[in-house]
Amino acid sequence: MVFLLIAFVLNFILIYRGLSKGIETFCKIAMPALIIAAILVLIRVLTLGTPNPELPERNVSNGLGFMWNLKVPSGGSFWSLINPFTNLKSGSRRPGRYSSPCLSVSGL
Repeated sequence: MVFLLIAFVLNFILIYRGLSKGIETFCKIAMPALIIAAILVLIRVLTLGTPNPELPERNVSNGLGFMWNLKVPSGGSFWSLINPFTNLKSGSRRPGRYSSPCLSVSGL
């Protein structure tokens, strides 16, 4: 409850001071701080070791390699991966049918 009150007071002060004195001044400080925080998190993630010592092949570099190196399944083609109907079909509830509320986000 204390943090909610602090956030409310800070938001009130920023809005009360207006655009040029409140929000723009805050953004001049907050945007560089956000970029620095993102770089620190990136460095921390890239320097992590394996989460399970029994499985040393499950590490960050192998995970990034799996994510960014495209491997097409045998018998398939690259063009089937960018086909929107493939994405819609994989996001539906029942295989082979396009059920209405369960469309894949990647197919939209």
